[in-house]
Amino acid sequence: MSALYLDNKKIILVAIGVLLFIVVAVVTAVVASRYSAGESETSGSSAVSGLSTDITSKQRSEIIEKIERHILLPEEDEIVVVILRNTAQLQKDQNFYKGAQDGDYLMILPQNKKAIIYSSKLNKLVNVGPLITSAEDI
Repeated sequence: MSALYLDNKKIILVAIGVLLFIVVAVVTAVVASRYSAGESETSGSSAVSGLSTDITSKQRSEIIEKIERHILLPEEDEIVVVILRNTAQLQKDQNFYKGAQDGDYLMILPQNKKAIIYSSKLNKLVNVGPLITSAEDI
């Protein structure tokens, strides 16, 4: 019975990992397409529900600087920063978002496989966790 429970838990974790990977892939694709099109200083919304790329490179730098006061960040990683929207739905989908509020920032460090939620209102890290991109990461 416990083996069946572990198998179901693994399936759920893999599903969450795949969902997180898709979100990261879409956000990264949106950010990359803007930079390659020379639009790094403009704003827009991501098609991913609950995430927004409405952030300028100046705002991105300021947020990274604030987060660095709380945690050491690797310099070699290409950090992706998005604004959380519709956090109620995100919290239903994944426990990682518990405690997050609309307007908080999600920072993704793909090379270091980390995700960070930062609240600028509270000036605190809400959550830090591993970035699950495949079943091997579980």
